[in-house]
Amino acid sequence: MDDVELAKELSDHKHRIGSLEHRMTDAETVISEIHTMSKALEVLIYKADNTDKNVEKLAKDVETLKSEPNARLTQIKTAIIAALASGIITSIISAIIIFSK
Repeated sequence: MDDVELAKELSDHKHRIGSLEHRMTDAETVISEIHTMSKALEVLIYKADNTDKNVEKLAKDVETLKSEPNARLTQIKTAIIAALASGIITSIISAIIIFSK
């Protein structure tokens, strides 16, 4: 191999090395962006998990609030029935006492 061919080969190698360095710089930029996106994704997953927990808690609170009026209505019905039953029993006992004399 003479000096001209050697110089040509060396020039080709320099060109290829320059091209590879440029591609490597681009790859490093992409890798950096991927790391940034990965960190952002971790934050989003964390926030989504917390949001899910908050939604579950709110759903339980809503169910509790929805059941409270029903529980109060049941208590009112029980009180009315007890008052009516008490009045009827009192009337029966009063009638028995009055008519038994």
